[in-house]
Amino acid sequence: MNSKIRGALVNLIVWLAPFLAVVLTLDGPGPTWDEPFYIGASARYMAWFQELPIGSFHGAARDTYWVANHEHPPLTKLAIGLCEMVFAPFVGMVLAGRIVGAVAFATTVLLVYRFTRRHWGEVAGILAGGALILMPRVFGHAHFAALDMPATFMWMATTTVFCRSMTDRRWAVPTGVMFGLSLLTKINAVLLIVALVPWGLILHRRRALPATMAMVVLGPAILILGWPWLWNDTWERLWAFFIRATNRALVPVYYFGKAYKDVPAPWHYPWVMTLVTVPLGLLGAVVCGIQCSIRRKTPARGISMLLLAGIVVQLAALTVPGSKARYDGVRIFLPIFPLLACFAGVGGAVLLDRLRSKVGVGAATVIISIAFASQAVGTLLTHPHELSYYNALVGGVPGANAVGMEVTYWGDSCDREVFEAINQVSPKSSIAMRHIGQYLLPLYQPIGEIPGRYVRPDLKLVGEARDADYLVLVARKGMFDDNDWHMYRHGKPLFVQAAMGVPICLFYEVPRLSD
Repeated sequence: MNSKIRGALVNLIVWLAPFLAVVLTLDGPGPTWDEPFYIGASARYMAWFQELPIGSFHGAARDTYWVANHEHPPLTKLAIGLCEMVFAPFVGMVLAGRIVGAVAFATTVLLVYRFTRRHWGEVAGILAGGALILMPRVFGHAHFAALDMPATFMWMATTTVFCRSMTDRRWAVPTGVMFGLSLLTKINAVLLIVALVPWGLILHRRRALPATMAMVVLGPAILILGWPWLWNDTWERLWAFFIRATNRALVPVYYFGKAYKDVPAPWHYPWVMTLVTVPLGLLGAVVCGIQCSIRRKTPARGISMLLLAGIVVQLAALTVPGSKARYDGVRIFLPIFPLLACFAGVGGAVLLDRLRSKVGVGAATVIISIAFASQAVGTLLTHPHELSYYNALVGGVPGANAVGMEVTYWGDSCDREVFEAINQVSPKSSIAMRHIGQYLLPLYQPIGEIPGRYVRPDLKLVGEARDADYLVLVARKGMFDDNDWHMYRHGKPLFVQAAMGVPICLFYEVPRLSD
C-alpha cells in the first residue's frame, strides 16, 4: 500500500473511532448547566446571519442578537448553531449541538496522535491518542454542547502550530490565527501566551519571534473582528469582558467533606483533581513519559518542556491566591489532558521497548495493549456519567464519596432514566428540580415552540421543593442547604441514579405535613 494512502487511512481511523464512540452515546448524559446558554445564544447568532444585510448589521440592531451570552466568546456557539441548522430536524436541538463536542474531541485525538508520532514515533503516537480516548472525564466532556472540549482542541492545535513554527517560519501566521481562534473559543486561551512564548524564546530565541509577533498582533485582532458584540464600544466592552473573566462569581464546591461557598476551594484543588481523575495505569505511563523524555538529551526533550509548560501554567493559574476558578472537577483546566496523553504515549512506548528486550516483540506488544485497554474499565463502570469518575487512588467513585469529594456537579446525572421515573407520576403533578437550574426547563419540557426532550407536557415544573409534589435532587453537595441534606440522608427516594453505587441524582415524593 502506498505510504500516503496508508497514512491517510490511519488518520481517518484515529479520528473516526473516537467520533463514533461519542456520537453513538450522545444521548446518554442529561442536559448540563451551561448547554441552554450556548444553545440559546447560537440560535440568536444564526438569526443575525439570516437577517443580513437587512437592517441588522449596524448599532443597536446588531446588539439585540449578540447580547445573548456575551459573557463568553462566540466561536463554539456559532459551530453549535451550524450543527443545529443541519442536524436538529433529525435529532433535536440538544443532540445536534453536542455534535460540536464530538468533532472537537475526535480532532484533538488526531492531533495528539500526530504530534506525539512526529516527535517520539508511531507507537508513542498511537498510545497517546488511545490514552486520551481512555480518560473518562475527557470522554464525558466530549458529549456536551459546551465550550470546554472545543477550547481543549484549540489549545492543542495552537501548541502544535507554534511548535512547527520554530523550524518553519511559514507556520508563524497560522500560529497567530489559531491563537485568535482560541481566544474566540474561550478566554482561558490567553494563558497560551504564558506557556508558549517563554518556551520559544528560551529554547529557540530569534526563531520564536515571528510566531510570537503573529500571536500578539493577530490574536486580539481576530478576537475583535470575529465577535460582533465588540464592534460597538469596542474598548469599553473588551475591558469589561476581561474584568468579568478575572473576577468571576464564586461557585460552591464540595471538597474533602467541606462545602466551600463563601471562599474558593484550597489552592491544591486542581492538582489533586488531576491526580484522582486520570486512570491509575495511564497516570503511571504519564510519570514514566515525563521522567524519560526529560532525562534523555534528545531533540524531543525540548518538546517535553513545551508540554510541561502548558500543564503547569494552567494549573498554576488556578493555584494563585485569589483564583475563584477552583470548581467543577477538571472542566476549567481540561486542556491539560491532551498534553498528559502525549506523555502517556511516550511512557507506554518506553515500557514497550524495555519489555521487548525481555519477553520478545509479540509478547511485549500484547502486554502493553492489554495494559492500555484495561484503562477503559473506568469509563465502562461510570458511563454515561463519566464526569463522576475517580481513579483507584481514592477508591473509585465510592471511595471519593466516602472522603467527601463532589461526585456530580453539572446536571448530567439527571438523564433519561430519571425522567422515565418522573413520567410515571400522577397527571398534573408538580416537580421541583434542585441544583439543575431553572433555565434548563425548556430543554426538559415543550414550552411554546421549543421542543423538549424528556418531560411529559402535563407536568408542572416549579423552582422550590415546598411548592412541589415531587423533588429531583442532583447530589451536588457543595450547593446543599439543610433541607437538601435532610432529604438526602433521611428521605426515601422513588428512584436513584447512581455511579458505581453512589447516588448522583435522586427522585422523591415530597412529604406533606398532616392538617
